Amino acid sequence: MEHSAEKLQLAAQRTANVYAEIANRLLGCTLPIPVPLSFNLQDTDPKTAGTASRTMKLDINMILLEDNTEYILNDTLCHEIGHLIQFNKFDQKGTKIQDHGAEWQEIMRVLGKTPHKFHTLDTSRAIKHFKELKKAKKIKKVISKGDEE
Repeated sequence: MEHSAEKLQLAAQRTANVYAEIANRLLGCTLPIPVPLSFNLQDTDPKTAGTASRTMKLDINMILLEDNTEYILNDTLCHEIGHLIQFNKFDQKGTKIQDHGAEWQEIMRVLGKTPHKFHTLDTSRAIKHFKELKKAKKIKKVISKGDEE
């Protein structure tokens, strides 16, 4: 089943917002809604499905979203929202905790998920994209250098 990038991004946004609403209601968090989302991770870290930053933003690997829509929507987004909850509840108090430690694992259980640190998705298409992008940047750099001479 093929989806357009825009529809997938909208689905991801809606899903992230729902998880944030649940976190705010059940766990007393103050996560931003809409959750700031970007879809550029395949350009910097092709094996990673998603990341969360302490600035309350998520980045999703668009290629893995296209190839594994159900998993990214149901698991990865909740996993990353779990990190936002962790940052919101503990970092603001100055408490240093492990990214996938006991607190995060408990957050995942409260959200109805089994905590797991890594995914087992096929990342070959994302890695191929990353290598092609790197090669294109290298060629562009060589061409630019030649123009300067």
